[in-house]
Amino acid sequence: KLLIKKVDVATGKEVPGAKIKVTCTEGLDKGKSFEFVSTDKEEEFTLKAGQYEFVETQAPKGYELNKEVGKFEITKEGQVVKCDVKDKATTGKLLIKKVDVTTGKEVPGAKIKITCIEGLDKGKSFEFVSIDKE
Repeated sequence: KLLIKKVDVATGKEVPGAKIKVTCTEGLDKGKSFEFVSTDKEEEFTLKAGQYEFVETQAPKGYELNKEVGKFEITKEGQVVKCDVKDKATTGKLLIKKVDVTTGKEVPGAKIKITCIEGLDKGKSFEFVSIDKE
């Protein structure tokens, strides 16, 4: 039996929406594969004895695709194998400047608020005050 889940590498929490492909590489079902979409719970599959590989084929929204191939083996009846597919959230950088429209110079002291409208941090905001870097 295979127990498999998709988790956030930073939080360890289950991540729904990833497509994961499992393939039998040696054994009774050699060459057979199946694909499933992760949920917020551990997925359970009953498999025949053999060697298997799993790989993420589509990352959930807001995450990077994990191209690492995982391997496991089922050797006897009733054996339970647990696997985690780990993903990192997609991140980036943002540079914001408040400038005077006529002079083009940076304006210190402007209060700026940024709110995430879509993605993993949807609804979260932060505020800062602009500074003069010149």
